[in-house]
Amino acid sequence: MTSNLANLQLNGKVVVVTGAARGIGEAIARAFGSVQCSVVIADRMRRADGRQRAESLAREIEEMGGHAFALQIDVSDRTQIENMIQKTLEKFGRIDVFVNNAAIMKGGSLVSMDERNLQEHLDVNVKGCFNCCQLVAKQMIKQGTGKIIIISSVNGMQAEEGIVAYSTSKAALILMMKCMAVELAPYKINVNAIAPGWVETDMTVPYLNEALEKELKKRIPAGYMAKPEQIAGGALYLASPLADYVSGHVLVIDGGLLSNITIKAVEGAVQY
Repeated sequence: MTSNLANLQLNGKVVVVTGAARGIGEAIARAFGSVQCSVVIADRMRRADGRQRAESLAREIEEMGGHAFALQIDVSDRTQIENMIQKTLEKFGRIDVFVNNAAIMKGGSLVSMDERNLQEHLDVNVKGCFNCCQLVAKQMIKQGTGKIIIISSVNGMQAEEGIVAYSTSKAALILMMKCMAVELAPYKINVNAIAPGWVETDMTVPYLNEALEKELKKRIPAGYMAKPEQIAGGALYLASPLADYVSGHVLVIDGGLLSNITIKAVEGAVQY
């Protein structure tokens, strides 16, 4: 993997990834480590194996020639974010790339969900992102450059039933990203978002059943759910010099899902 990505010119960059102990965040952190970046694996580590996975990933990155350390953090707490930035600067001296990936996803329809469900999504997914990006941006302004990547979702661009709070939070991230991109451009800081479609992670697999998997294969033109590593490739691109003129952009990685309006009635029928 390293040889294929060497031309991205990311060697030695300092990268902070939140929600990095599993799923998309883990894959992104590993990808940056594979090109010899210094990576902060930030995660709230609430699962029983959270700390073990984060520390194992840090060792893996060190073995690949990068540098890394794991840090427990809840992004809904601004004080913990400040501590994350301080520890990163103490260890590595700067922050070149920040990937805001930490998020929660809980189901709940409009008429059945309680206010707490909405508040949790706003605290972690929206406020957490805002506080992280605000504090990281202040450091990047001092440095005179930086890349910020926000992980949103296709659910922030198109409706899906049963996840109104999650979708609302992910939609908010997209406009927040665009506002940040406009304000930070004069400081040579690029801000972009990635909107993944269905990805095989611990967050999505519990929702899967045979009927849903069959439906997804019909809806996703690529015919399958993405692997986390396929989302990580987008993060490497946006962090690299290849994307120096890309800002305020939502990079959709969904296998063609959002582009597809096909309705297949029966075999051999007209497709609308």
